[in-house]
Amino acid sequence: MEHGPQLKDGEIGWITYPWINKELGETEPRDKIVAYAYFKDWDWVIGVGSYLDEFTAPVVGMRNTSILIGIITLLGGLGIAFFFARSITQPVYRLVGAAKKMAEGDVSVNVEVTSKDEIGELQQSVHDAVDYMKTVSEAAKRIANSDLTVQVQPRSAQDTLGNSFKTMIHNLSGMIRQLSDNARELVTA
Repeated sequence: MEHGPQLKDGEIGWITYPWINKELGETEPRDKIVAYAYFKDWDWVIGVGSYLDEFTAPVVGMRNTSILIGIITLLGGLGIAFFFARSITQPVYRLVGAAKKMAEGDVSVNVEVTSKDEIGELQQSVHDAVDYMKTVSEAAKRIANSDLTVQVQPRSAQDTLGNSFKTMIHNLSGMIRQLSDNARELVTA
């Protein structure tokens, strides 16, 4: 407290130091904080002290509660994120499986539309592609069995497969007609 008289009137000084209160049976030091001021009229240094943990205990409690709430919120957020991520990835994985089967020529794939969001639109597009592949596959079977009466309607001008089938059916029909005409001419000649 030798610094007390050096303080100006109304100025407050602070010090912290470790203290073991043997009267309370303490064996480990605890930090103590003292605030002091010089009272010039009486030439006194007036000090007030307390253990630092008595001041910080409420803050420590609030800190611990905040950490607990943060951890619970984080875990809840991770759970919700996992749920949403799974709701997106599972349909995508099913679509990947369907696409792999289609790439192997398996047109028996069944794609179920389960939502109306972007994933649902993707499911609908793959479903439509599978239906189209089934239609074209059925037309190919009929042509392979000599049925040239099959009608294939291309879905657009860019429908390479549909336009090729339409052209192939037309050309095969024309070739068969030409062969038939040539055979008739041979018989009559």
